[in-house]
Amino acid sequence: MNFSTDDQAQPSLRFTVLGAVRAWRDGVELRLGSPQQQALLAALLLREGTPAQIDELVDAVWHCDPPPAAVGTARTYLSRLRRILGDALVSVGGGYALRLAPQSLDLTEFHLKATRGQALLRAGDAPAAAGLLGEALGLWQGAALSGIPGEYAAAQRTRLTEVHLAAVEAHFTAELAAAADGDPQRLTELSALVDEYPLREGFRELYMLALYRAGRQADALAAYRDGDRLLRDEAGLAPGPALQRMHQRILSADPALIGRAETPTRSPMQLPADLPDFTGRTAELARITEALRARTAPVVGIAGLAGTGRTALAVRAAHEVTAEYPHGTLYADLAGAASVAEILATWLRTFGADGDTPASACGRAQLLRDTLRGRRVLAVLDNVEDHRQVCTLRTALPDAAILVISTRRLLEAADTSWVRLGPLRPEEAAALLHRLVGPQRANPEPDAIARLVSLSAGYPLPLRLIGERLRLRPRFTVAELAMRLARELDDAHGPIHDDCVTAEAPLLRTYERLSRQQARVLHTAAMAGRPEFTAPDVAALSDLSEHQAWNALEALVEVSLLHETGMPGRYRFDAYVHAFARRTAVSVVGAVTTAARVDRQAHRPRRPAGRTVVHIRRGSRPAGRN
Repeated sequence: MNFSTDDQAQPSLRFTVLGAVRAWRDGVELRLGSPQQQALLAALLLREGTPAQIDELVDAVWHCDPPPAAVGTARTYLSRLRRILGDALVSVGGGYALRLAPQSLDLTEFHLKATRGQALLRAGDAPAAAGLLGEALGLWQGAALSGIPGEYAAAQRTRLTEVHLAAVEAHFTAELAAAADGDPQRLTELSALVDEYPLREGFRELYMLALYRAGRQADALAAYRDGDRLLRDEAGLAPGPALQRMHQRILSADPALIGRAETPTRSPMQLPADLPDFTGRTAELARITEALRARTAPVVGIAGLAGTGRTALAVRAAHEVTAEYPHGTLYADLAGAASVAEILATWLRTFGADGDTPASACGRAQLLRDTLRGRRVLAVLDNVEDHRQVCTLRTALPDAAILVISTRRLLEAADTSWVRLGPLRPEEAAALLHRLVGPQRANPEPDAIARLVSLSAGYPLPLRLIGERLRLRPRFTVAELAMRLARELDDAHGPIHDDCVTAEAPLLRTYERLSRQQARVLHTAAMAGRPEFTAPDVAALSDLSEHQAWNALEALVEVSLLHETGMPGRYRFDAYVHAFARRTAVSVVGAVTTAARVDRQAHRPRRPAGRTVVHIRRGSRPAGRN
């Protein structure tokens, strides 16, 4: 689903397609025009935010028999709908789309609730599943697309009817699993469904179970014989395995047919503690929790530098959705010494797998997959740097939701929704500092607080270290600490405080994974003395081609050591990243060589690409670089 959730979405609009196609703005129903215009609107609504080309809309309204002026007429309908719906109807890439909040369309709301309900049912939480599925079915107000003409609408109506019936079947399954007693009303409703859909075996199976629980074993067996005869006479088929299995269980008076569904007893909670002073990240948190709740077995990624609070955000999001994952939450830090195979062995023991486990990661993944089949689990994977780690753990947890934390987007990990995490916004960073140092110290010095926010660039790790230093130095004023920190960051040659070493440790880990050329571009950009720069600027100062410089700059953006400015092709540093990069350039390349190179090349024509002026000294480069 591609509905927008940005500030320009239209929450005041509400649409229905699960029944008649209708629309409201602020509770007032809108006139939607002719049946053909409504058919075009329905086609847009059914795409749930995905753009439709004009020929697709023409086909939806007229199918194989469009009038000569069909395209012009369709554009007229679109123009009229735009006057009715306003900015919700937008042009996208030569097509058209409705940009709406997810709760604005009953079909989207139905999909979300039905999917979550069916996942809960598979996980064994029948009461919760029955509640959600009941809410989803309550959105239906009759046949979908009622009153919309055309073959396209008829085909979509058939498709949606199947979706509806699947949800009805899941709802009755959940209700029967949640209650051992026979409910006369439920029995009546299932009888009506069997009469209306006599060849649908799922309804007949549920009806037989309800009859048996009501003490009507003979009627349950008669219902099976009726179904057997109908299937053989009308379809030439024998009853399916599930229906035959129910028949045999009733014949043998299986005691498990009477009783509530059992929920798995082991539900580990391995999440780290949530931060009590977690601050900001409202939009990012909403995106992550919505993704974890909206889909079955989603994979969601948080990409950003360590120190940006990415683990704290993931833990907060995971704690908020634990109710959606009744069979446990798992956590693993892949930066530690444990291998993927060791992590899998730990998880197997967590879920009670006894005896010897396979030696290989693949074998353990398969065993865990079998152990957790049908259970709804959330796994948080911290410090992931290799997409193969995600793939192996995904094999072990195909029915689980996975929340990945990484420095960069792992584009090889398919079907992952990524949230890019940068610094806190200035007001969020200031709020965090206020919480850390207390209002008695923060309120009298708002300018100094703003200065510290600027120096830390809004990164939570340095902000927390600043707050701790102020707490341990009650006689320091905020302004005095800001002055000392500014002096340290500005001096690329001098020693730095232990807190700065700690704050820069995540930057160093990312830096050590850079290629030689990426590190060279980082050094050059850091020593250029410009607040913003472009690929041609860096190329001129480093004897690289513009393409080589651009590739390196984009790689630095991907790992969050640089940011693009508001203008495409222009880059900048955050303040504390810039200080780290300058200090590293001086340490690795040498202060005199670096300064001379920048000064010399800034005042002469560029050398041809490929000629290197500065040579990084062997032995001075940090270990681990490529």
